[in-house]
Amino acid sequence: MRRKLILGFLSIILVLCAVFIFITLNTMSEGEIFNELKDDIVPGAIAMTEMDGSANRIAHETMK
Repeated sequence: MRRKLILGFLSIILVLCAVFIFITLNTMSEGEIFNELKDDIVPGAIAMTEMDGSANRIAHETMK
């Protein structure tokens, strides 16, 4: 009975360690992807905002 209890606790500890390692590696890979895209996202968002503003100005000038 005592051996089964110890094996049960060990299996739970191993599963928790595996989940922790998986979450850590997954978070690290997402962080690397974010760092690669960071340089493209912010300038792209600024350009999209400027294009939207230009389109609105053109639409208002056309309406006049």
